[in-house]
Amino acid sequence: MKVAYVMTLLSLGIIAARWRLLHTTIIAEPEKAAKLVKAMCVLHNYLRTNEDLPYAPSGFCDAVQPNGAIRDGSW
Repeated sequence: MKVAYVMTLLSLGIIAARWRLLHTTIIAEPEKAAKLVKAMCVLHNYLRTNEDLPYAPSGFCDAVQPNGAIRDGSW
């Protein structure tokens, strides 16, 4: 698999693990559902860059190792 594809899947997995709304069908108008998903992505990116918050601690999620192998996380 390409690294970018794997990284995208890992990011989506983290978002789904942290935002329960993504565990089921979003009951909203399509425009509102799109705004909700975009908001979750923005919050995900902010929380990932803020090291003071334990959003996704080390070892929580899968990681791609330098040799391309995937290390399983605790989630």
